[in-house]
This record gives sequence, structure tokens and C-alpha cells, in this order.
Amino acid sequence: MKWVRRLGLIIGLGAGLLWLVFGVTISVGIRMFPLLLEGFIVGAAVIISSLVAWRWHIPGAVLLLLEGITPFFLLFIMARGYPLFASVAAGMTLVSGILFLVGVERFPNDRSSDARGSIPLKLS
Repeated sequence: MKWVRRLGLIIGLGAGLLWLVFGVTISVGIRMFPLLLEGFIVGAAVIISSLVAWRWHIPGAVLLLLEGITPFFLLFIMARGYPLFASVAAGMTLVSGILFLVGVERFPNDRSSDARGSIPLKLS
């Protein structure tokens, strides 16, 4: 399941970069500089959450899901003609969060199958 988490990381980082591009494009295109700040804040939060999810799966995945849902509704209401771009970025964020949840190992801290330093248990 490691490949699922890698895919989640790649999509999450891509979504963060897309949020950054979204902020720059909107602010330069319609000269609304508050959207630049919002795009950078959401993009930075998605990138940080992707890196958190790579290390701590469930908290980071929940953050990604929240970051995918909340900005989608806010930008869909406020973006005035740019909801498609916002929904693509939010959708990528949601997919990344779902992939991290799917890629969670059942017992990530269980080292009983690890051959290093394990002592075989005799039942007789």
C-alpha cells in the first residue's frame, strides 16, 4: 500500500501547487490581490498537510479532506466565474486525502514480523 500513499503525496503536492497557481492567476487576471493571499494560504496549507499525511497518515488525511471541502464551497460561492479551476484543485485535494486514508497500514507500528532483533517464540 506504499504506492497508494506515494500517489496521495504526489496528488497532494500537485493540488497545493495548483492552489498557488489559482491564487496568482485570479489575482493578476482580475486584479484582486486578496485572492492572491487566499490562494497562497490554501496552497501552503495543502502542501504542509500532504507532508504531514506522509508521516502521520490519519491526521494529515483528515486535514486534506477538510481543506478539500471547505475551500471548494468558499471559492465556488466567491470566485465569480472561476469555480471550475477551484473545484479541480479541491477535487485533487480530496483525492489525496482519500488515498492517504486508503493507504493506511493496518498496524503501522507493529514490528512483530520484522526479522531484526526479534526473538522466536517457543510454544513448547
